Formats: sequence, C-alpha cells, structure tokens
Amino acid sequence: TAGLGEDEPAKIATRNIQRAGERHVVAPAGATPELPNVVLVLLESVSYCMTSLGDGEPDTTPFLAQLAEEGFEFRLTRVPVSHTTKAYWAALTSTTPVIEADYVEAIPVNEPYEGLATLLGRAGYRSGFFMMSKGSFECAPGFFHNLGFDRVWFREDLDDPSANLGYLSGDDFRLIEPAAEWVEGSEKPYFLMVMTSVSHDPFNVPKWFDEPRDKLYDKYLQSLSYTDCFLKELSGKLKELDPDGNTIFCVMGDHGTSFRSQSNVARWYPYEEVLRVPWVLCWPGHVEAGVDIDWPCSQLDFTPTILKLIGYDISGAGFEGKDAFTPSAADRRLYFSSWYSNSPIGYVEGDRKVVYWPYIDKVFEYDLARDHRERNAVETSAHEAMLIKEDLLRWQGRSRIEIDPDRRAQHFLYSRWQVFSDGRSAWANYVPDRRANNSQ
Repeated sequence: TAGLGEDEPAKIATRNIQRAGERHVVAPAGATPELPNVVLVLLESVSYCMTSLGDGEPDTTPFLAQLAEEGFEFRLTRVPVSHTTKAYWAALTSTTPVIEADYVEAIPVNEPYEGLATLLGRAGYRSGFFMMSKGSFECAPGFFHNLGFDRVWFREDLDDPSANLGYLSGDDFRLIEPAAEWVEGSEKPYFLMVMTSVSHDPFNVPKWFDEPRDKLYDKYLQSLSYTDCFLKELSGKLKELDPDGNTIFCVMGDHGTSFRSQSNVARWYPYEEVLRVPWVLCWPGHVEAGVDIDWPCSQLDFTPTILKLIGYDISGAGFEGKDAFTPSAADRRLYFSSWYSNSPIGYVEGDRKVVYWPYIDKVFEYDLARDHRERNAVETSAHEAMLIKEDLLRWQGRSRIEIDPDRRAQHFLYSRWQVFSDGRSAWANYVPDRRANNSQ
C-alpha cells in the first residue's frame, strides 16, 4: 500500500480510534507457517431467515448449511448498521461504525486504523480484499488502505464488461481465479476477505447460471442460490491450495433485506430480517463440528473471535465486540441503526426490541418472543421514551469522527487508484497506468 505524503497530515480528530500498533494485543508465539489462513466471505444483503439456516427452503443455500454442519453457527448474530461499508468497519475493527450517511472511514489517513488486517500483520500475515463491485463505489480503495490491506481487487481490475450485472454487481465467480493467484503468490499465511455482489438489488444472475426470474422476490431467492454455489466453488478452490486444511473459513452477512415494502428502502427499516445475518465458522480439526451458538452475537464480535481462536491474547484490547465462543448474557444489549439521517435507531435485549423513530419523535417496543413479525408495536410512556432517546443519541454521537471541513487532498493508492477527499467526502478513480495519471 502506498503511503501518504508527509506534507499532508491527516487532520482527523477521532473518538479515540486506535491506529496500527496501538491495540494492546499479543500475537501468538508459534512459527508463522503453523498459523492458519483466515478467510471471510461477507454476503451482500443475505438475511438469516431467508437462508437454509433459518426459514428458507433446504435447497436455497445447501452449501451454507453444510458449512454450519462442519463447524460453528452463531444463530443470533445482528449488525449495528445496515450498510455494507459500515459492516466492513464493524467486522474488521470491532468498533461501532460512524452512524451517518457518509463513508468518512474511506478518507485516506497517514497511519492505518487498527483492524484485523494490521493485527494479523503483527504475526506475519498478508491481507487481500476482492469483490466484483466497482472500487469507485464509496471509495473502497481508500477504505481498505485505511485498514492496512496489502492488496485490493475490484471489477475495474477485471476489465471485462461482460461480467457486469446491474448497477453494482458482477459475476462473483470471476474473482475466484485472481484471488487464488494472490493466495498462491506467497507462502506467508493470509487473510483473504471476499465481498459478494449478486444478491444486491436488482438481483440479476448471469445467464450461464440460470434463466433470470421475473418477480423481485423470486429473483432474490435465485441470487441466494447463485451465491451459495459461489461459496462452494470458492471453498473448493481454497481447499485445493491448502491440502493440510489449515484455513479458518468464515461466512457472514453484511446486513439483510426486507420485502415488506415495494420501495427500494426496505432495509432502512430495522426489521429482524434486516438486522439478523448468518455467521458460520469452520476450521476442520480445530473446532467442533455441528455446534449451534444460541447466545446473542454481533458483527462487532468477528475480529476478537478470530484473534482469540488463533491464539492472540486480547484481554487488554478494549474491543467493543467480544469473543463469540464465550457465552453472552441472554439480555446482552445490541444497538442498531440504519444509514440515512433521521432513520430509526434502537437496541435489542433478549426478546425486547426498542426502536426510536426520529421523524415522529416516538419510541416503540416489541416483544420478539410473541411478535416475531414485529406487527404489534407498543408506544412507551413519554418519560421512558425520553430516557431511551437520550441513551440512543449518546450511542450515536459517540460514533462520530470529526473531519476538518477545509481539508482537501489527493493520493495514489495501490498503484492504480487516484483518491480524492474534500471535507467528509472521498471518491476514487481507477488509473490502470500510473503514467497516465502523471501526465495530467
């Protein structure tokens, strides 16, 4: 990763977000070749209840179900913010994402934020991120530069328009070979992160896979089947490259989606199908098979769970998340928010779900045990609503990263990405030949 110029210091006053090297964790003392590889596949818009793990049909995601039988399934996993970039942050840093309708985390900084890539790097790991969506979307190169990733690969790197599907997605199978080449490029242990794309609306699958369906919900189910086949293909390829089986293979949803509304904003309503996502972890010979974890878990738990499993001492790390193998209280409070300004925020404690709707300034409660479809909201008293609102707004406010509004900069990252920032905004342009950039 290219560094930033020393004459361009990052004028970012953070909420004490640690930079690389600042987390108090102790890497395992074992020899580097003995450390396991780590794979995280983040699933785009996959609701837990829609998969074969939840209420979906057995033939919807059979391979995901097989992975659960071969390892651990964390059945009550929720997300803090229902947006992909925020899911990256939550899973990789174990801190709450910035709860604002921006992606300020992608504004390039001089020293990477501490996250799983930098923490694994202390033990000699290399890190790579691959996805078939465009890197220009929400300045992804800036984001992964800020989290210390060594390698990134996006749709622009493929340079084949025939793989494009919809405005955001692409044929995810096309990233398997580039990812495999990167894996084979070194004997060092690796952290590979893959983001799927086809299960994002409009849920188009490539013609080679199946004849596209017509109705939106049917298209979504078809995209889940496609994604499950992709998981199987990717897993098989990585097993070929690791005959010893020393790879931790994880699958997690970035957020779910909802079909209760015909509009395209359904996932901004914090229904359970939006907040609850699948999370499966396999490491044959090292973790038990077919174990269901039924205590509350969070996307924030991913990084501490992986580090603890590998052998890191994380007792002094100060993560917001926790090791998901350690039982949590049934009433563990898990906060959540949508992405847009003035969208609903709330928390879940056991079967009690609290939602504050800013635009009507009201707080409602749900009993998920009796009302799992969330159809019978009960409005709280004015006094209780005030206390809940104050708590939620404090939580939201603590997530903020302050940015100098006059800060403007540009950087060249990963040898082919021109990244610009202006205040709280950042964007990226793909430049396959740096000489073209220098001639401008």
